[in-house]
Amino acid sequence: MRPRLKLGQRCFVGYPFLQEAKIVKVSDELFDYTLAEDGSGQVAVRNHSPRDIEDWTKKADRIENFYSKRLGIQIGPVESLVSVHMLKGLIKTDEGATVKEYGEIPGMETEYASQIIVDEVVNEDERFIERAALPVEEEFPLKSIGFFLGDYNYGQPLEVAGYSSGKLSIWLAVLEKREPDFAKKIIHDAQKGMHYLPSYMVAKQLDLHPLTLSKITSSYFIRTVGDLRVNLGLNLKFEARKQKVLGYSRKSQTGWEFSPAALHLIVEYMTRFPDFFAGVKRNPSGAELNETDLWSDPAVAAARVKEIGAWVKTLKTSSMERVPLDAEQLDSDVVMQLATEADNLQLSAIPSNPKKMNVVPRNALMRPEDAEHRLGNQNFSLGDRVVYVASTGKVPIAFRGTVVGISRTPTAKLLDVVFDVTFMSGTTLGDRCPPFRGQTVSSTTLLNLTTRQVVAGSKTQVARQPVSPSVTTLTAHGGYHMNGKRYHDAPAPAPLQGSWRGALNGGSRGRGGQQNPRGPIHGNLPYRPHQQQSDGPFNAANGQGRGGRGGGGGQFRGGRGGGAPFRGRGGGYPADGSGIQHPASAPPIYGAVPPPSSLDAPSRGRGGRGGRGGRGRGDGQGFRGRGGGRGGGQGQGQQQAPAAPSQA
Repeated sequence: MRPRLKLGQRCFVGYPFLQEAKIVKVSDELFDYTLAEDGSGQVAVRNHSPRDIEDWTKKADRIENFYSKRLGIQIGPVESLVSVHMLKGLIKTDEGATVKEYGEIPGMETEYASQIIVDEVVNEDERFIERAALPVEEEFPLKSIGFFLGDYNYGQPLEVAGYSSGKLSIWLAVLEKREPDFAKKIIHDAQKGMHYLPSYMVAKQLDLHPLTLSKITSSYFIRTVGDLRVNLGLNLKFEARKQKVLGYSRKSQTGWEFSPAALHLIVEYMTRFPDFFAGVKRNPSGAELNETDLWSDPAVAAARVKEIGAWVKTLKTSSMERVPLDAEQLDSDVVMQLATEADNLQLSAIPSNPKKMNVVPRNALMRPEDAEHRLGNQNFSLGDRVVYVASTGKVPIAFRGTVVGISRTPTAKLLDVVFDVTFMSGTTLGDRCPPFRGQTVSSTTLLNLTTRQVVAGSKTQVARQPVSPSVTTLTAHGGYHMNGKRYHDAPAPAPLQGSWRGALNGGSRGRGGQQNPRGPIHGNLPYRPHQQQSDGPFNAANGQGRGGRGGGGGQFRGGRGGGAPFRGRGGGYPADGSGIQHPASAPPIYGAVPPPSSLDAPSRGRGGRGGRGGRGRGDGQGFRGRGGGRGGGQGQGQQQAPAAPSQA
């Protein structure tokens, strides 16, 4: 299989139930082949590690066994695999064209054997056929309706009035006053007063074993006479089904959590039937207990089980709202409060006046038929205000409402919405909202009014686009802007009067002993004044410390061929060849510290390295030192530690 011919091409996978996809990677046992990220069309190759080779072999065997054992299809040995992005749907471009969108879909297989993919099919799915942009006059006929996506009166209905040079004239319904944002505050106040407690804290407060609490809050079956099973649990959580009960339980990363309402229910259960909980505590790890395990007397056991079962049924916990664990839902009290507040504000009665707008681009208009293609990538949160913009469905067009629930499926996002007014197909959302006010709809039929995400051709949309930090913009006031900071050109440095080495190391004297007019340059290295006790500065005398490479008279690290340096390896010998050191003339050392006492013992250290005239290794006792600077002197010598300390 040639990867260059397959990468980036569409195919059909999942035989015998074919679905369209796009090939993004081809792999064999040794290599991965992908298209280069720069868009050049070249193929990038990545080698497999030994672990990758092992994983690839296991995956190939699994695919071959699945088709042969489960589907009864002999596909033969798998020599290469293709990774695909599945077709998600169609999207509408700003120019009016309809193109396909590919991407990863959670829960769907993405790797297939190369011999089981299909390149072409006889009949294309008409729902996913790409179409070129139509002329404005054909796409938006006169008197047709739609919704405005501009920053001004975002989401308001409109009517097409005319055309001019590829632009449109519209009548827009302009609201006389802004709609108040009431939902977020109500939700925030409600969540602030609803404190969920982790299960271990609930068990500790109620003096229950954690396993006992887990059983009581879920389904807990007791075997009675005749091997009948009676459920005495509260049914507040469903681990196997991955469901929770609204207002009572939820699951976080640390485990199950329970609301004050659930805690009150458990306390009432324990108060009414303490003998039942005493029997459960004695057998916290039992899977299914017999009634005689809780009560020794069979007659008492049968009566108590019957009494407890009747009380549990009066709670009607089985009819409570169950939702998936990852679903975001508001409790019935909060939903009712949102509906009542919408009635009090009379949001549906806010007057609007028509206003004519000319020279409107086509991407600022959205037809109801294009809602699914343009609104598929929106994000929603609880309390967002939305408007129904689809031309079909159970909800009348242009109805506004508030999001009170969010649930997800592998292919869609579903929203529970309580609308501002009643309509024929409205529901109560499981007794959470007033009759005929709620409905569960797809996110592609709603336009998010609170968080505007498809604003077309406005200053707001341009401002939201992130600027690449690698781009530097020159302003009219001088200077450069990058990442929100202004930078100016630094002034030109003074002429270099020494060697390059001295300039880099912060030397104040250059070659020839000329003083830097800008003074000593300490660079960015910290220095600390310290009272050093020694015969002299702890850098040049007696073969101690670090030597240097000459220096033009002495301060800091000088140029090549001078006197004693600021920091010297061993002793810094002057270039005159006298071999006489001048410790008194060296500057004080900042940041030097006394040597440890263990170094007072005689030891053979590494001597100095000679200058350019003669390099050698000396036998110096005490410290490690490098010999004379470049320009002369021998690196041999026996040096003793200072005899008596004195103030430097």
